[in-house]
Order: sequence, then structure tokens, then C-alpha cells
Amino acid sequence: SRGDLISIDFFSVQMGPKAKRVQMIFVEICTAALMVALLIYSQKLLDVVAIKRAPATGIPYGWVYLALPTFCVAGLYFIFERAVKTRLFAASTADSGKRA
Repeated sequence: SRGDLISIDFFSVQMGPKAKRVQMIFVEICTAALMVALLIYSQKLLDVVAIKRAPATGIPYGWVYLALPTFCVAGLYFIFERAVKTRLFAASTADSGKRA
């Protein structure tokens, strides 16, 4: 939720607060773009496997492949939630460094 796993320590350690903010916005936008692209691709994938069923169980493959759009929607939700909680896109204020 802090974005530490995505940020590159070598660069982020040397950056000031404004540069770190720009980096986090860039990472969030890139991640959201990837999620949207995967969501579009998953719709095409679901159309392809819509008529197929697993031979042993008879379960439609569409149920299995629903994991991809579910992951994308959840990812977009968490990106939005993180941006709102951290006020990532809000104008920086004097007390933005005093967040708990």
C-alpha cells in the first residue's frame, strides 16, 4: 500500500519529496494502464473460451478465465483506494509530510 515494492530504491532514495510524488503518480498511472489493457484483453479471451468446457468436470472455461478480469477490477480499485487514502493526486500542502 506504500508503493515500496514498486519503487526503485536507488532512485527513490536520492529523490526529494516532490520527485518521489511524481514517481508514485507515474507508477500508479502505468499500473492502471496495464490493468485496463488486461481488462480489454480478458474480454476477448472470454469470448474465445465461452463455448468450451472442461472435459472432466464440465465446468465452463469462462469461469476459470474470469480470474483475469476480476484481478484487473480489484487492481484498479486498490489503485484508486491508495490514491485517495494517500491523497496522491491532491495538491501538496505544507503538512503533507506529517501524514501518519
